[in-house]
Amino acid sequence: MTELSINPMIDHRKGKLDKIENFMAILLLLGFILGIILQYSTLEFIPTNDDNWRIEILAEQYYQSFHHILLLLSLILTILPSFFFIPTSLRIQSQFMGSRIYRGRDFLRFIGWSQSLLGIFYFVSFFIPSYMLENQIYLLFEPFIAHIFMLFAFLLTVFHKRQGIGLQTGFSWFKALIFIIVIYLSIGLFIDLLVTEPIAKLFDLELVSWREDQISQEILGASQNGWLGSIFEILMIGLLVPIAEEIMFRGLIQTIIHRKLGKWVGMILTALLFALIHVDLSLLAPLFVIGMVLSWLKVYFNSLWPPIMFHILMNSISTFIYLIQ
Repeated sequence: MTELSINPMIDHRKGKLDKIENFMAILLLLGFILGIILQYSTLEFIPTNDDNWRIEILAEQYYQSFHHILLLLSLILTILPSFFFIPTSLRIQSQFMGSRIYRGRDFLRFIGWSQSLLGIFYFVSFFIPSYMLENQIYLLFEPFIAHIFMLFAFLLTVFHKRQGIGLQTGFSWFKALIFIIVIYLSIGLFIDLLVTEPIAKLFDLELVSWREDQISQEILGASQNGWLGSIFEILMIGLLVPIAEEIMFRGLIQTIIHRKLGKWVGMILTALLFALIHVDLSLLAPLFVIGMVLSWLKVYFNSLWPPIMFHILMNSISTFIYLIQ
C-alpha cells in the first residue's frame, strides 16, 4: 500500500520538474533567438561611391532605444532562467541518461544547457573587475565562449546518444577525404564566380564582410602573442568551432528535421539556419551553399564526421591564410 501511494507522488514530481525544465529551456531558446535578432537589427546599410551598399555592424555605443530593449530582454532570458534550468535539469538527468534514442527533447535540453552556461558566464562577468576582462588570456578565449559551452552542453546532454546524431563510422574514410578535397577545391574556384559575385551584384552589395573583418582582427591580435597565439587561433577556429557547429547544425538540428520532414527539407532548412545564424548578409548566399554541402555530406555518408572534416579543412586553411597575410 505504501509503495502504491508513493509512486504517484514521485511521478507527479517528475512531471512537474519536466514541465519546469521545458519551460525554462524554451525561455532560454527565446533569449538565443533575441540575441540573433539584435545582431540583425544593428546591421547598417551604408551607400558607397559606386552606388552599392556596404553592410557594417553598429558599435554598441551607438545603440538606439530599441537596441537596448532587445539587449536587455536577451540578457534577462539568458540569465534568469539559467538559475532554474540548471538545478532542475540536474535533478532529472538520470532519466535521460538511460535512453540511447535521440529525440527533440534532447535538442531542447542542449540549447537550455548551452544558453544557461552562457547566462551564468554573463552574470559572473558583471562582478569581474574590468582589468581582468582586459587580460590577454580572457581576450583570447572570449570570442569562443559560446562554442565552448556548446561542447559542454553536448557532453552533458547528448554525448551518450552520439550515434543517433551521426557520430559513427562505417563509411570509407578515403572516399570521404577525396570527396572533401574535390568539393573544397571546386568551391574555392567557382563559388565566387557563380554565387557570391552574381548575388552581390543583384542586390547592389559590396563584397565586404564585417564578420570576416572581425575574425581577421581577432586572429591578428592573437598572432601578436607569438606562435602560441597563432596555434591557439588555429585550434579554436580550425577545430573547436567546426566541431561545435557541426554537432549543433548537422548533428542535432538536421537529424530532427530530417526525421520529421524528410531528407531535402532537413538539408535546406539546416543550411538556411546555418547561413542566417552567422548574421552576414554580404556572404549569406555562399554560406547557404556551404551549408548545403555540409548537409549533403552528412546525408550521403550517413555520418557527422565528413562534414566535420570538411568544416575543419575550410576553417583551418582560412585561418592560416589570415595569419600569413
